[in-house]
Amino acid sequence: MSMRYEIRQEPGHTRVNVSGEYEPATAIAILQAGIEAALAHGFHKLLVDARQLTGNPKTMQRFEFSESIARFYHEKRGPDFLRLALVGNEPLIDPERFGAVVANNRGLPAKATTSMDEALKFLDLEGPR
Repeated sequence: MSMRYEIRQEPGHTRVNVSGEYEPATAIAILQAGIEAALAHGFHKLLVDARQLTGNPKTMQRFEFSESIARFYHEKRGPDFLRLALVGNEPLIDPERFGAVVANNRGLPAKATTSMDEALKFLDLEGPR
């Protein structure tokens, strides 16, 4: 089953819902679309709900995903900034949060978590789970 996604604007943030089976190139394209949508609407908060996404990316795939997203973010953002929270289940979300470390090291404030509450707190949001 391929990856499916929906991007929508919610109060104060952009939300991307992702489902299906993880595919590296598709995941990068979906996150790039989410970043563009958030910046286009002037939102500085991007919530990616990947709780319906399955897969277990290899370490190198996690690195390439995070590096690609951070590079795209810096190319597109201009003077704007963005905070990214990704919610999913392990093993899609690495127990060591390696991808988030890579993104943060490259200047993209990011959090990977298995807790929607933690993601909302990181984005300074409250609302539906």
